[in-house]
Amino acid sequence: MAELKRTSEVVDAAGKAHDHILYLTDQVQQTQTSFDDEHAHLVVYHPYVPEQPAQTDPNTGQELVPAQPAQEAYWEIQPAEDGHTHDPADYVPTQPKSEDEPTALAEAQSLWRAAEELERDAIDSGIEAEDYYCGKQWDESDKQLLEGQGRAALTINVIESKIDTLSGYQREQRTDISYKPVEDGDQRACDLLNIATKVILDRCYFAREQSQVFVDIAVPGRGIFVPSINRDKDLRGDIVWERLPWHMFKCGPHNKLDASDAEHQHIEVMASLGRLKQLYPDKADDIDRDYETMCSSREHDNPRPDAYSDSPKDLPVSTMYNGLPMVDIAKKEYRLVQTMSKKYTTQKIAVDTDSDFYFPMWGWKSADINRVKTIPGLFVFEANTTKIRIRRWAGNVLLTDEDPADLPSDGFPTVVVYGKKRGNMFWGKVEAVKDSQMEINKRASQAIDIGNTCAVYGYGYDDGTFLDSKEEKKFRGNATRPGFVTKLADTNRPPYRFEGTNFPSEIVGLMQQGLDRVNEQLNITPADPGANTSGAQLMTQQKQKMAGNEFLFDNLTFSSVAIGRMTLRMIQKYYKPARLARLVMNSDKRHQQNVGDKPLGEWTYQEILEILANADLEKMDVEVSESTYGATARTAIFMLIQELMQSGAPIPPEMLVQAADIPADMKQDMLEAIARQQDAQSQAQSSTRNMELEKTLIAQGQIPPAVAQEFGLTTGQPPADEIESPAQPEETDIGTDQAASLAPL
Repeated sequence: MAELKRTSEVVDAAGKAHDHILYLTDQVQQTQTSFDDEHAHLVVYHPYVPEQPAQTDPNTGQELVPAQPAQEAYWEIQPAEDGHTHDPADYVPTQPKSEDEPTALAEAQSLWRAAEELERDAIDSGIEAEDYYCGKQWDESDKQLLEGQGRAALTINVIESKIDTLSGYQREQRTDISYKPVEDGDQRACDLLNIATKVILDRCYFAREQSQVFVDIAVPGRGIFVPSINRDKDLRGDIVWERLPWHMFKCGPHNKLDASDAEHQHIEVMASLGRLKQLYPDKADDIDRDYETMCSSREHDNPRPDAYSDSPKDLPVSTMYNGLPMVDIAKKEYRLVQTMSKKYTTQKIAVDTDSDFYFPMWGWKSADINRVKTIPGLFVFEANTTKIRIRRWAGNVLLTDEDPADLPSDGFPTVVVYGKKRGNMFWGKVEAVKDSQMEINKRASQAIDIGNTCAVYGYGYDDGTFLDSKEEKKFRGNATRPGFVTKLADTNRPPYRFEGTNFPSEIVGLMQQGLDRVNEQLNITPADPGANTSGAQLMTQQKQKMAGNEFLFDNLTFSSVAIGRMTLRMIQKYYKPARLARLVMNSDKRHQQNVGDKPLGEWTYQEILEILANADLEKMDVEVSESTYGATARTAIFMLIQELMQSGAPIPPEMLVQAADIPADMKQDMLEAIARQQDAQSQAQSSTRNMELEKTLIAQGQIPPAVAQEFGLTTGQPPADEIESPAQPEETDIGTDQAASLAPL
């Protein structure tokens, strides 16, 4: 850990106040403050000391050295020659002079309008794709016309089922974010980060949010993730990732699929007047004045009744921009817009190459920057930097204007995912099949109309056909029922049946062609794995199902890497080692997790805390990737391992259990049972080997039978009292030292 701070201010004997710039680093044992008032202070680093248990006399149990609690790392500022010293303090950067509110508001509104006009066609197309997915596929005027003529307007929604199938594939292929160490990084710290990230994302139901974003990129063609810090349950802040409805986002010109090269982005939502004033109480009076101005303005359209009263009086809606109401007077709502734009500046950066320390001195005074140059080991260079400026506005009121320093990335605090993008247009899977889907609907409706026309049949009769009016009425009521009976006046004059025409089979063929065309264009094919499918075949089928849709999954994977980087940045800021250690220890793991070379449960809290404290999370550099945990992938991997074992591959049984998709507690019980069985087998084999060795040594005469019997060794012969032993001279008796040397056998 390393940072630049300042010291508290001290007044010397001459009445002159001074302070110092303070460089704190745990990379060296001591550093020095800036040189001010003709002196500098030595700064000594005291590293973290783990808890020391009490030492007692093993014989008397008397405590010799009392237990020592853990000592957190700290820096100590040594006194100067005159005895004065300082305390560490935070350096408060000066905020650059901001432009006046009218200018800042006008610029934000101009950027939003530019993004709105730029993406209007793509957004309209995306809204239409959403309608098609939801089954709203007929133009309302066409539907009313057909229904007014008594004709069918059917919707055979093929798109919904296909997209749902594709979404099901994504759920099967869900992945975990995985951190891997770079260069000399600590694998154990990365393992702990993997567990912590899994817990954090599970708590905010990230898998569900990710699946919703996947549907967004498959249907309208764009999905958005946004991070936030939620303090409802924990004042320290919980990391939360959520899906932002795609139509609430607009972006300036860009070419990259993550929109990182855009100059401005916008998030918008309709907020009630009351909520707006609660969120921004300092601007409540300005909001009220703006709302009164809106109500009195004559530049309105789309009048309608007040949504919150029974008054029949129509209220206007303020002038809309491209069909979007900026202020809905009837509903008392404002369009709240967050405009995020890039701000390019030249910045001074303090550097210590030995400690790999780079500190941007944003908002530092020039005099203080010059003081930094007097600290040994530090030098200052100039660099072009990019910051994100965030302005929130509603109507004609600028609510906030800030350059936040705690964003989760160096760019925009959003993760944008596209289906397909060319120029200013973006689209998903639905766009290509709109016409084919509409053709299916029209053919089905046409088939119903033709079927109703063709299915015309009836009976003709004259006044003398039936015996009386009672039989005529009976015939009219029962003619279409099977097995009806009626009396005729003359059997030579039965009622005459009029048959309808045959239904044209060409209509059915056209409907089937439309269905085939939709299936071909969407290229989403469900597959039945079958009862005897092998693991390799299952994985091959998974790849085949993805053919033609890989771009969606590739883009989603790319977004997961960005989310992993941002999450790590937020963990570094909001989760100190002690909190992170408790989070990991208390995690409810779905599968057994290892930290380094042993299971998490075998590590103590102090050991985990020490790993995290030594890893320096704020500087930790990792590689972000994905690890598959989808149900289908786990099943395929399990089947592959099983097939390899059956073919004779030297795979230990515990590896198969680890890959099994079973509850964690059951998996742990099985692993422990396997370990006990292996220990028992190992002991049995060791005992057998010892017995064979004993027999060999006895047979070779290296161990006399009498000695073997005395030490309980296996001779493979009858007991000694049943054997007539030859007379042995006294000088050949084995000595005590020699017997002791044989005992281990």
